[in-house]
Amino acid sequence: MKKFIVVGMLLLTVLLSGCAQDAMEEEFIEDDSGWELSDEEFIDENSGWELSDEGIPTYDSEFEVDEEHGGDVLASNDTPALETRKIIYTANLSMVATDPEAIYQDIVSKLPTYDAYFEAENINAERYTITIRVLSANLMDFVNDIKGQGEVIVYSKSSQDVTNEYSRFEAEYTAKQTEYDRIFELLEAATELSDIYSLSNKLADLEADLNEIGLHLTTYDSLVDYSTINLTITKIENLESLMETSTKPGLTFENSDETSISIIVSNHSENSSTFYIVVKQNGEEITTLTKELVSEAKEELLFENLDPDTEYKFEVYSTEDNRLTSNPQTMTITTDATYGSTLSNVFTSSVDSLVTLFQWLLIIVLALVPYLVVFSAVFVPGFIIYKKTRKTV
Repeated sequence: MKKFIVVGMLLLTVLLSGCAQDAMEEEFIEDDSGWELSDEEFIDENSGWELSDEGIPTYDSEFEVDEEHGGDVLASNDTPALETRKIIYTANLSMVATDPEAIYQDIVSKLPTYDAYFEAENINAERYTITIRVLSANLMDFVNDIKGQGEVIVYSKSSQDVTNEYSRFEAEYTAKQTEYDRIFELLEAATELSDIYSLSNKLADLEADLNEIGLHLTTYDSLVDYSTINLTITKIENLESLMETSTKPGLTFENSDETSISIIVSNHSENSSTFYIVVKQNGEEITTLTKELVSEAKEELLFENLDPDTEYKFEVYSTEDNRLTSNPQTMTITTDATYGSTLSNVFTSSVDSLVTLFQWLLIIVLALVPYLVVFSAVFVPGFIIYKKTRKTV
């Protein structure tokens, strides 16, 4: 008996819930403000919203969006996908130049050409930091133009697709604007003080929301229509300072005689290198050789028909691909002396010694001359006066 009672109560509960749901669908929708609107009154036919089967407002995909700004989302299915997106582009460009001011002035002169303007500038003697806004359609043309003005160290370009965020803000703005207009109409018709107070507060809240959403939409429009270029130009003394220097070559002495010298050059780099060997005599270049050496290779070079007992200076440079010429490796070598040159050297040394001796004697004589002059000027007259005085006495 109890089972039948329980089953009956369950069936009664189900029937009552269905009736309550039907009744709720016919009731008015009431919000926190105290005023009531029916479903049909709340949903304006031009708002872009419509009621679903469940009575929940949904956005109408056929609603036309504002097409005043570039990059807007278009409803036509024939439009290419990229043109239907709202994309924010940002280019970052870091350059070096010996004359940043010249590049800066060139960019200033071309701003009207690319429909661009400076959003921010920070300039000092060593670095120019500039934020440029340029019409998105002209972004890459302007970037390529700037690249050609100096040496590019770092370049990057990024994009941010804000289509979904923009559509959400746009739909929210439309819905709140429609709600604002309807509440404003109710406020004009309201007579009760409590209703006027409640509706005014609701309008103030909606106005704040509309301003905030409108700011988001305006910001997105600006960033989509005009892309951003973050440009940095750093001053340097010379462009070569940016390049790597080739590995310094190896240079060792092998042997020598009266008329020849043998040296060994070696490549210490991991890359193949071109070697330049310059030979100088008495500071003047007499010959230059060029050799190609693979990594870690070495080669012996023989220089013949040289003068005996003569000093020669060897300078060796190396150059790798895309690198500056290395610092020089130098070495000074003297060829051996012959017997004749030895005798000549001895004779020359003797003559040099004799000349040096005469030079010192001449220096001594010259040093004594002032004393002799003073002695003659003082002692001789005094001696003459003394003699005359003595004869008188």
